[in-house]
Amino acid sequence: NFMASKTSTSKKCPTCGKTVFFAEKANSGEDWYHKLCFKCAQPECKRQLQGGDFVDHDGKPYCKRCHDSHFRHQGYGFGQSLSSFTDPHGVHPESEVLK
Repeated sequence: NFMASKTSTSKKCPTCGKTVFFAEKANSGEDWYHKLCFKCAQPECKRQLQGGDFVDHDGKPYCKRCHDSHFRHQGYGFGQSLSSFTDPHGVHPESEVLK
C-alpha cells in the first residue's frame, strides 16, 4: 500500500508545515521536525534543540532551561524554604510550630 509506506517515511513539520522525511527528522513525541525547525516552544527563547537536550511538555519541545523556569514544581521541597510559605488563611507555618 503506497499510502501506508508514505506515512511511515514522512510527516508534516509542526513548525513550518512542510514535509519531513525520515532521514532528516528530529522528533519530539509523535511529531517530526526539520532539524533547523526543532526549536524551544517558548516564544521568548526559540533556542535550537538537539537529540536529548530538550523536554517534551504536552507534545511541545522546550529547552531544559525554559521548561524548568515555566513548568517545574515550586514549593516546599522544590527549591523554596518553609519560611517562604503561608497557608490560604495567611498563617505562617513556622508560627504554628513555635507556639
